[in-house]
Amino acid sequence: MRIRAHKEPTIQLTSLIDVLFIVIMFLFLTSSFTRLTSVRLKLPKAETSLNTAKESGGFDVVIDRQGDVFIDDRKVDLKAVEKLAREIKEGDFKLRISADEKATHGRVIEVIDRVRAAGIYNFQILTVR
Repeated sequence: MRIRAHKEPTIQLTSLIDVLFIVIMFLFLTSSFTRLTSVRLKLPKAETSLNTAKESGGFDVVIDRQGDVFIDDRKVDLKAVEKLAREIKEGDFKLRISADEKATHGRVIEVIDRVRAAGIYNFQILTVR
């Protein structure tokens, strides 16, 4: 009778790493990303506010309490808002306007006027309930 040498069990790390890499890639590619704005806003309240979840493929024009206008977290002037609106009109994108509750009414109207001057009359103004 032969006595076998006892072998220590081993874990194949190469296969484990391959599987983990595939799982991580799957999660990365199937997850949805939301763009968080770095401009601090306190949106105005409205009892009739709809649940307007941010959809992908849209653009956000943000007006802070000082009246500064931002697109993609970059401070821009009203001409840039109109230029963006013209580009959106040619594509199939949504435009959302977010204004701090302390932003002046006049500044919000200036932004809306630039959007309408570009030919966009269908846009969202974001509020909270």
